Amino acid sequence: MNSKTMPPARERFSTYINSKASGRIFNINLMLTIYISSAKNHLEFVKFTIYRPNNLVYLKDVIAVHEERGKLLGRNHSNEVAVHYITYPKERILRRNSVTFQVSKSVCEHFMKAIIDHTADKCRPKRLLVLINPASGRKKGVKIFRDKMAPLFRLCQIETDVIVVTQRINAETVLQSYNLNSIDGIVTVGGDGLCCDCVNGLLRRFQKDQEIDFNNSQNALQQPSLPIGLIPAGSGNLLVKFLHGTKDLETALLKIISGKTVTTNVAGVYANGKLVIYSALILGFGLCGRMVRDCEKTRWLGPSKI
Repeated sequence: MNSKTMPPARERFSTYINSKASGRIFNINLMLTIYISSAKNHLEFVKFTIYRPNNLVYLKDVIAVHEERGKLLGRNHSNEVAVHYITYPKERILRRNSVTFQVSKSVCEHFMKAIIDHTADKCRPKRLLVLINPASGRKKGVKIFRDKMAPLFRLCQIETDVIVVTQRINAETVLQSYNLNSIDGIVTVGGDGLCCDCVNGLLRRFQKDQEIDFNNSQNALQQPSLPIGLIPAGSGNLLVKFLHGTKDLETALLKIISGKTVTTNVAGVYANGKLVIYSALILGFGLCGRMVRDCEKTRWLGPSKI
């Protein structure tokens, strides 16, 4: 932190709050700590903490907050505030947790405004294009989106445009004409093949929009401004393991929602003065290529083929 940072400004709420997660009542301190840099004259660091036994939540991990009208306490109505946040139970594993507080109306309004104002992170997506391959892995891509992804996207107020890809309408075809300015990112629900198709479609489209000839191997590629999120629903899911260190579905989903990104390299294969394919995971020739080709013949086996 900057050595010239001013002492933190704090907003503190102290009240008896009922936690539905445990069914007990704690005297909980809710504190919003804001660090402001005197040199840069802007917000430098924000930390939101809920102090209670064995629980510390940072603002960067809060993914959603909403309120519901509660019970009548004396002359004043109480409101229920639900805070949904990310926890880290194991190395490289993320989980969603939530706690519901019952507070007075005046505290609720102040508390809600403080959280919403400081979780409006520009890096977090507001609208996503979701591409689903229904034939990947155990063929549960659509079910995974419906049961696991859609409810969490709605909770976090993320809009989605869902397209189920087929052999005729694949990811590359979709991305050639899709309005990329209307979305904050692309999410693939499938395996490594769908992600590779998406990478190829996005790179080709972006180079075309920048008037760069992608068939010329001497031209430097321009990095797309849209991130690609991967939800593991394929057979191998090696690319998501490479990026996150785990194939865990909920971890991948929470990283997409929180706007966490990593960069990776791609390699282009050219033949006879023309681009053949971009590779985002592995390039193989000879025996390796033959093994992949033969593996495609047993796609009907699902994950058991590998």
